[in-house]
Amino acid sequence: MTYFVSIQDILTNNEMERLRETSMFFAVPGSAMAPKRYLPNQLHKPSSENISLGLPVLDWGGSIWDPKSPEVQFAFSPKELLRHSIMVLTLPKHPSVDI
Repeated sequence: MTYFVSIQDILTNNEMERLRETSMFFAVPGSAMAPKRYLPNQLHKPSSENISLGLPVLDWGGSIWDPKSPEVQFAFSPKELLRHSIMVLTLPKHPSVDI
């Protein structure tokens, strides 16, 4: 995720769309059927609550989940907060009521 944050200012809208539509992110082992690759919008915030619900949670690589970090902001900030109207990866903040 750090890499994507470092290049976000030069990514085109088409490149961001490709990131959102590519199954390239892993879930934490044991949180779902890992090591399957997921779309960003299929993964949830890495928390014990989401894991206990059986949701696939983003493998954050052992780093501390800091909601104010650039990486988390890249994953969750709404489109209108970003420069150049580039959309982010759209990871869901909360499980849907369908789950």
